[in-house]
Amino acid sequence: MLDVLRGRLSVVVAAAGYGKTTAVARWLRDTGENVLVVDDVHRDGPPDTAGDADRLVLISRRPIPVVTLLRYDLGAPVEIGPRRLALSPQQVAALLTSQYGVDDPGLAAELHRLTAGWPALVQLGGARLASEGTAEPLADLLAAPNTPLYDYVRGEVLDDLPPDALELLVHIAELGSISMELAAGIGQDRLAPHLALLARLGLLQPPVVSRDWYEPVPVVAAIVRAGHPMPPTRRKAVVALAAEWHTDHGRTADALRLALAAADHTRCAHLLREYGGQLLAAGAASSIVAAARALPERLRDDAVELVHADALQATGDTTGALAVYSRLAGDSRQLPPGLAWRYGAAVYLWGDPNDALAVLRRGRLDDGAQSDNALLLAWTSAAHWLAGDEARCAELAGRAYETRAPRATAAHSPPHTSHWRCAPTSPATRSGCARTTARRWSWPRRPATRCRCCGSA
Repeated sequence: MLDVLRGRLSVVVAAAGYGKTTAVARWLRDTGENVLVVDDVHRDGPPDTAGDADRLVLISRRPIPVVTLLRYDLGAPVEIGPRRLALSPQQVAALLTSQYGVDDPGLAAELHRLTAGWPALVQLGGARLASEGTAEPLADLLAAPNTPLYDYVRGEVLDDLPPDALELLVHIAELGSISMELAAGIGQDRLAPHLALLARLGLLQPPVVSRDWYEPVPVVAAIVRAGHPMPPTRRKAVVALAAEWHTDHGRTADALRLALAAADHTRCAHLLREYGGQLLAAGAASSIVAAARALPERLRDDAVELVHADALQATGDTTGALAVYSRLAGDSRQLPPGLAWRYGAAVYLWGDPNDALAVLRRGRLDDGAQSDNALLLAWTSAAHWLAGDEARCAELAGRAYETRAPRATAAHSPPHTSHWRCAPTSPATRSGCARTTARRWSWPRRPATRCRCCGSA
């Protein structure tokens, strides 16, 4: 009790199903103190006094005004919310095994992610898993209409919200995450004050060190989208405003996610074309692949296809990347340096050095593409080393070092290269292993391997 219900006045606040009453009973077990517990304060109101109780514990689905709490003269109130009530991943796994016979750590972790450990939703999800199995994705299984979980969230949680809070939640469910600034950017600044309420009730996960925005509990968001759909015209306008806001504020991965979800192909193509490097640096390779594949042919120009190929390479689909590079290269005898080094490097790492040289020799140096020129020379040097021509390798490695651009940041690097390792090598490596040199400069990080000639990773 002393670890949780600190002070003489405790307020336990969360939405329905967070196990508030059960938790309080557990915390108060064997205390031996005179404690007054008042449940359902949101419905019946708080007591007039605490009487002769040593402690007062109020349980509510709504925050209680501080001015009301101070009248008890029991000191500063301590609020206990969803974070303290939610189940941990380990508790979810143990519950699934003991109560529902589901012994699958992966499923338990996914159930915890989708419910954020909300106890009632975990229980209802476990029952659904036990009865229906895992034939369909867990997210779809949990959010399916006309099921106990769906009906519980709609009837006990959503229907209990103030109208403005529900309206804001509908917007957040469409956007996936929100901040006060984005709410204002999409014209919902009047609703922004309800962010704190939704977080205190446990419908939103508040910002933390690893997550700087409010995010909805995933299964709740899915049920909101199904049960309270936004009109298509309004949804398109809201998503467009949010995507534009994200782009303007350097959050291009979120902009692409929204554009992809809204099937806004024109915006997707624009983001891939103009912000491909930023997107790859932000770890959005999978979203790039999905967006590129969804584009109609008229929007799939060479710039889009090049970042698509880079994304395929970054996700480990080298075969797919090679197919795109090959299609872009066609039968041209000369290739832009950016295409030539990417295509040649992919062949080099997964094929024969002579095949790689056949591609790399087609690359032409371009005065306006210093970084790409350096990478073309570096990979050509590496291919010559692997082919046994050490003299040519050393010559090209030196030229690559002299040609390199100043160290670039992701924000200022050439298009579609910030996800590669574009760090110039030190002078000590100029005469060293060309393979290590090229890989230090360019290729996305993979599990370390040792070079045969110098032992470098």
